[in-house]
Amino acid sequence: MGSTVPLNVPGEEESEEQRCICHKLVCVVKGDIIEIKCNKCKRVTYIHTNGIVRIETK
Repeated sequence: MGSTVPLNVPGEEESEEQRCICHKLVCVVKGDIIEIKCNKCKRVTYIHTNGIVRIETK
């Protein structure tokens, strides 16, 4: 499983980085929202969930 790093930003919900075993950032988890930034165009995609059960790396 990828490593996680909590990101505590004042005034925001607690965040957690999800990284691959090669240390490349995969996404940021903010509560029930998964934030993914495109490496090419830098746009950010937000995936809204009803709760994340598990994050798995294969």
